[in-house]
Amino acid sequence: MTDASPVPKKKTYQCIKCQMTFETEREIQIHVANHMIGEPAQLQEEGINHECKLCNQMFDSPAKLLCHLIEHSFEGMGGTFKCPVCFTVFVQANKLQQHIFAVHGQEDKIYDCSQCPQKFFFQTELQNHTLSQHAQ
Repeated sequence: MTDASPVPKKKTYQCIKCQMTFETEREIQIHVANHMIGEPAQLQEEGINHECKLCNQMFDSPAKLLCHLIEHSFEGMGGTFKCPVCFTVFVQANKLQQHIFAVHGQEDKIYDCSQCPQKFFFQTELQNHTLSQHAQ
């Protein structure tokens, strides 16, 4: 008689905003960035080079660039990630993202664009927005 051990479940990541599930942490990070960008029309610009103005790294979509910019925003000292609104500290980036969507709303976005009504959680989001939407 052989012991049939249960097959381990594949780890999945679920978006707390829309309940979609993803197989990798990177996929959910990009998906969460799509929620944060708030401009679905821009997400269709695949294949166009999108450059991070902080480190000059190139990305093939605005969503991937935004996800990267969010990573720049984290207080990554000692492997921790600090919420820019309430300063709660997390040890995983995706836990910080979940916290932001679960606890903080539009009214908690602390970085205001001086040229339009948009607001952002992260300074790098505001910088990217200003460069992409208001550059002369």
